[in-house]
Amino acid sequence: HCNVLKSSRALYNKIIFGGGCIVSELPPLAKAQKYSFVDRNRLIAAVSEGVIVIEGGLKGGTSHTVKFAKEYNKPVAYTTNVCKITGQTLIFNDIDVIDSFEKLVKFKNKSCKKILDKAISQ
Repeated sequence: HCNVLKSSRALYNKIIFGGGCIVSELPPLAKAQKYSFVDRNRLIAAVSEGVIVIEGGLKGGTSHTVKFAKEYNKPVAYTTNVCKITGQTLIFNDIDVIDSFEKLVKFKNKSCKKILDKAISQ
C-alpha cells in the first residue's frame, strides 16, 4: 500500500478491498503535479476497453484521454450531454454518439469485438 491523501483514503480502500487495482506511474508518497495528469489520462486510455465521454471539452483531461484512446485504436464515443455542457457540436465529430441504450450496447459489443480480434491475431 502507498500513502494516500485522507480525502482519498475511503475510495482507495473501497477499490483495493473490493478486488480492484490502483495504477500509477508516480512513486509512493509523490505528489501529483499538473504534468502528471496527462500521464494519468494516457493510462486510463491504455487500460480501458473503450472510452465513453460523459463530460469534457476541447481542453483538459477528457480531450487527452480521447486522443490517447484513438492512438491506441480503442473505441471512443460520447453522450449527447457533452455538447450541452460545452456548447460545442463538433468536438468529437468523428466519434460515435451514444444517445440510447441500444447504442450503448452496440458500443460495448464493438469494444469487445476489438479485444477478441486482437487476441485472436496474436
